[in-house]
Amino acid sequence: MRIELDSIGEQGRRLDVSLALDWAATAAAAAVGVPVSSLSGALMFKAKRDVISVSGDLALAAEHTCERCGSPTTLEVAESVLLTYRPENSDDDAEVELSADDLDVGWYSERRLDAASVLSEAIALSLPSRVTCADVAACDTRTAALLEKHGSSGSNDNPFSVLKGLTA
Repeated sequence: MRIELDSIGEQGRRLDVSLALDWAATAAAAAVGVPVSSLSGALMFKAKRDVISVSGDLALAAEHTCERCGSPTTLEVAESVLLTYRPENSDDDAEVELSADDLDVGWYSERRLDAASVLSEAIALSLPSRVTCADVAACDTRTAALLEKHGSSGSNDNPFSVLKGLTA
């Protein structure tokens, strides 16, 4: 779905997102890396000259795998969105120097912004660095059992244990 700069208007343009919209479900799954089981929220597009600001709130859930213990877990994200987009430089040969403020800016071309890309970026920026179980104590127990089973607890099964005898 494309948002035309001229269609935003003075009051802005609201875009509700949910799994009922195929483009939104696809964008959310691309950002998370797995199919999303729930998605809700709204994005508000406002334009001031050629700068488009996007704000709103998003909530999603997806069945995922814990990156510590490997157990199935539910990834839940509920975040506020605040993104800024500016037009791309049309002169491909021109060298553009970015300021520190430009590092948090997205770019659009041909006076339109791809809503799926905006949604995907908003979700990706709100994801945790690691997907882990909500029950930390149970996750710790499962992780310790995995480490013990696979020899990562310092036993001779550890592939790096041979390095302990080396000296400089």
